[in-house]
Amino acid sequence: MISSSLFAITHSLQLLGGQSLEDTLLQIIYAFVVGMVLSLLIINNQSIIMAIAFHGLNNSLQLMGQDQGSSIFSYVIIAILITYSIFLWMRASNATILK
Repeated sequence: MISSSLFAITHSLQLLGGQSLEDTLLQIIYAFVVGMVLSLLIINNQSIIMAIAFHGLNNSLQLMGQDQGSSIFSYVIIAILITYSIFLWMRASNATILK
């Protein structure tokens, strides 16, 4: 949670570069959720390999989905990532209980 929060907060610097408040807030939320998914992938798989693969896939999707003026793609990706992070969190919790 801490590393994801810090990663998200660093994206607030985009405001200084002239980015709109809505785009910056989307980027902050997106960075937090991606940070959570990456850390949960490492916890669940005990390996950084899946996190690296996910990060590459994520960056590819972001490049393909870039469309100025439309935030719909960002909202859809954030919803998918939140759902996936909940799944990974529950999976990690169940693995801890079983030990």
